[in-house]
Amino acid sequence: MQRKQSTRLENDAEQVLRVNRSTVSMVASLRKENQDLQKTLARKEAMLQSLGSQKDELIAAICSGMVRKLKAPVRTLTDYISRSKPLTKSGKPLKADMELATAAHQLTTLSRSLETLSKRQCERSKVLLFDIGDVVQEAIAQMRYQLTSRPKGAGPINLQYYLREVSPVKGDPEELKAVVTELISNAMEAMPQGGDLYISAEDSAGYACVYIQDSGSSIPAEILPRITDPFFTTKDGKDGLGLSVARAILARHKGDLELESSPGCGTTITIRMPLFKEESRQGKTGSRKRKNTRILIMEEDHMIRELLFHVLSGKGYRVDAAETFSEGFERLKGTLFDMIIAGAVSGDGRTLIRRIRKAAPRVRLAVIGLPADFDSDGGSSESVDLVIGKPIDMSWALNRISELLSGRAK
Repeated sequence: MQRKQSTRLENDAEQVLRVNRSTVSMVASLRKENQDLQKTLARKEAMLQSLGSQKDELIAAICSGMVRKLKAPVRTLTDYISRSKPLTKSGKPLKADMELATAAHQLTTLSRSLETLSKRQCERSKVLLFDIGDVVQEAIAQMRYQLTSRPKGAGPINLQYYLREVSPVKGDPEELKAVVTELISNAMEAMPQGGDLYISAEDSAGYACVYIQDSGSSIPAEILPRITDPFFTTKDGKDGLGLSVARAILARHKGDLELESSPGCGTTITIRMPLFKEESRQGKTGSRKRKNTRILIMEEDHMIRELLFHVLSGKGYRVDAAETFSEGFERLKGTLFDMIIAGAVSGDGRTLIRRIRKAAPRVRLAVIGLPADFDSDGGSSESVDLVIGKPIDMSWALNRISELLSGRAK
């Protein structure tokens, strides 16, 4: 009996060893397959980057050739128009001359756009150190008339902007202003019935970032990858060069342009420009601290939620964003947060505050709404640590959030 049991144990042990050897072999095989896959992905990524670079170089070469060919006809047209005289009795130019003047203007604009696409470097004489926030303000001022004087039948544009102090960047400020005005113009075109336009600027991970967010019609997913290609357009009467020129300008400045769009949520465009100066040691320490700080945003207003998410993420915080309060409370069950930012609710806001305090009694709590609706003295279960009024002063809000999370709030 004991011999049978011993034999059975030996057989079981041998089987376990075989399974273990098989498992070890399988793990080693999977590890090798994973390494091979990573190498393949790295090769493909490098290939895509190379193709992208080759594509940009090809576009630049084609545009340069087109500019050379356009110079002669543009010069001929402009010379003719400058010499032509009024031929009507009323002293007005002939219709044909007016049409020629329009054509000359269009050709000149096209030639300038193509010339911008053909350049690979900024002109040294125009390169300066500047604050991108100032450039955004100048662009907004330049577009103020179009923003306030809408065509007949078009809805109003609700513009809000939050421009934090941004570290200097190096480049051509006039070119960057042209990029911002183009993107504002595009956002306005996406909102023929009117809507919300949010613009913000801030430092983020070594870059100066500008966010331009509209509540207009979204960009279909199938055309989003091609939206910055030269001459690609879905609009009648457009040359399809606006976004490609913006992208080319940013590429010359070692920056980039990122577009995010989803149905019913509008479009967010991010401009990134490398900062001229690196962060100080103290700034890097602060960034590391923020990286370990988790913030939950519970806000049903898409525009405000996305704006807060982008700005706080850009400052280095780990941010979760819940589209509904129900989703927010579900996230509270499985994750520890350092702060909750709750959006305004219709009805009794104190009920929401009590629910949040019950679910997360020790978490810093900020609410978006009217100060009179909430108690912020810290003395009751409905109290909050911070009330963020509307419209949001983003600079003030970020400073207060930073103070609360660092324990410096009074």
